[in-house]
This record gives sequence, C-alpha cells and structure tokens, in this order.
Amino acid sequence: MKSFILNGKLIKIHQLLNDEIEQGDISEFEYDTLSFIKSWLSDQNEFLLKTSGSTGTPKEIKFSRYQLIKSARRSIETFKLKPGQTALACLNIEFVAGKMMIIRAIEGDLNLIVVTPNANPLTQITPGQIIDFVAMTPLQVEGAQEVSARKFDYIKKLLIGGVGLHTQLESKLQKLKPTIYHSYSMTETLSHVALRSVNGLEKSDIYHALKGVSFSRDERNCLIIRDRILEIKGLITNDIVELIDDKSFKWIGRYDNVINSGGIKIQIEKIEQQVKEMLHGLGIIQPFCILSTPDKILTNKMILLIEYGETMLDEVYILQILKNNLPRYHNPKALSQIPELIYTKSGKIDRIRNAEVYLRNEH
Repeated sequence: MKSFILNGKLIKIHQLLNDEIEQGDISEFEYDTLSFIKSWLSDQNEFLLKTSGSTGTPKEIKFSRYQLIKSARRSIETFKLKPGQTALACLNIEFVAGKMMIIRAIEGDLNLIVVTPNANPLTQITPGQIIDFVAMTPLQVEGAQEVSARKFDYIKKLLIGGVGLHTQLESKLQKLKPTIYHSYSMTETLSHVALRSVNGLEKSDIYHALKGVSFSRDERNCLIIRDRILEIKGLITNDIVELIDDKSFKWIGRYDNVINSGGIKIQIEKIEQQVKEMLHGLGIIQPFCILSTPDKILTNKMILLIEYGETMLDEVYILQILKNNLPRYHNPKALSQIPELIYTKSGKIDRIRNAEVYLRNEH
C-alpha cells in the first residue's frame, strides 16, 4: 500500500513515515489514524487494544504484531479479498475493529478509504465507487440505509458487528445487494472468530467458526473459545449459546444481561427483541433499552428506557400493552423517557451509565 484516502485527502505512505504530513488542522480521529498506521508500518511489535466497556470497566489487552497479522490474514482468506480491491474503514480507531480493518488493508495490499465514524459512513463515498469490503455497526447500517440506500449497490461484502441485529433491520438487509455477514467478535479474539450469513441463500442464525477456531460450553451454557491460530486455549465468555457442534452455535444472550426479578430469570436481549416488535407495531421507532435496577420486593426491577419522540408517549398505555403480550412476569415494571440514550465509543448501548441516569432522574 503506497497511499490511502483519509476523509477525502490523499495520504502518501512515504510522506507519513518521513513526517511530511501537515498535522496542524486535523481531527483527533485523523491524528489517531495516522499515528496507528505509522506505528504499524514502523514495525512496532506490541499493541494495546481497549475493550468497549459496554458490560463493565474498559480494560487494555496487549497483543503481539504476530497475532494481529495472523488475525488479519485469516480475515483476508475468509472474505477472499484480493490485492487492489478497496476497503472502507469507518469504525473507531481506538478499538480492535477499527485497527483490524486498517491492518487487513495493509496486509492484503488493498486500496484503503478511511472516514471518521458517524451514523452514516457512506456520505463521503461517491456514487458508483466500488467498495469490496466494509465493516459497520448496526447503527451505521441503519443510518446509511435510511439516507444512502442506493450506495449499498456498490458494496460487495458487508460485515456487521458490535451488537445483535433486530428483526426489522435484518428484514431490510434482505433487499440489499452486498453479501452480508454478522460477526461474533470480541477484543480478546482480535475481532471475529465466527460468522453467520445474513442474506442470500445461505442466510442463517447459526454462527460458524473461522479456520482454526473451535467451541465448547461451561456449566452456565456460556461459550468457550479455542483458537489454534491465535493460540487461545480456552477463553471463557459470558455469552449464552446453543452449541450445535464444536464449530457452530446459536447466540442466545449475555449471561450478565440476565435479570433475576422475583425469582424469574429474564434474558434482556430476548425481551428487547419482543419489545421492539411491539413498539414498532405501535408506530414507535425511537431507540430504547431494557435495564435492571435494585428493588426491595423483586430484588431487581426491569425498566424500559426510551428516547423522546416528537411527542411524549403514554407510558401507562404502553406498559399495559407490553404486559398483555409478553410472557408472564417478563414485562417492564416502569417506563422512563430521556432525551438521548448513552452509547459506548464502539457504538454499543451503555447499560450501566443509562441505569445511572434513570436512577438519578427517579430521585
């Protein structure tokens, strides 16, 4: 790779390595991107990668250059990427997904276009510009699909990661031309270790392991990952799965997203999916999340936190609709409306901080 595009500006590698790039009027994202690419091309041997912090305190994990290269080359092989093809990097460079997109482009000798992460990363893409490979969060896919749907016609392969896909979004994706994959990934595994097909003839809700990866479960029914290529010998996760075999599974939800309310164990992701379908049926499309807060009687109380729309919602009416249609004891006990939900920098709902906002508002 002799050059790349950063927010519409041509950056030549030899200029970057020789410190010839003007850095007086660049954004923090542009500075971090240039710094990371320079570090990589300067053969830095170790890198610290941040976890997203969506389910706990963020932490940093150290990886070797060898591990990063192995992961990148496996992705290149998996997605059959060829030298000279074009990759769009539009994820936060602070986290593993953003860094790995850039490493894949360098290791695969791809043409690289980098844009600052936002709700619609296709705004800077010229109509007709072929993108062979791009990774996006569900929020970005939704934003781009609403505003720039026709630009998806020029994307060959789309990888979606970050959080689960809700039914409405997955339905919309069936109409898009790219071959679309949903990844199972985490910082500890240097991005994806399993994929499922979202559209086309191979559409499935089953995740299949990448080369060198195998799976088992612990006593909680949570996934255990082994990766021969990255030398991961038994990484225990908090993801509850239905194990099909040692190479495939169905994702159920997070173990730490189970609410024990009055002795009833409730899987947050499952309830969120059901609530979303009911809200959409009522014409309510604002973002929301399910939270758990302490309760003297139930131990934990399930809360529905939803963003304001054009008008305030009738909270009593909505709670009654949910109670009438959800399984017994699985309905939210309160509904609160706020101006805006809080997300982590990697685009995931920050349940901890949102719960803090709810509790402050209640008191």
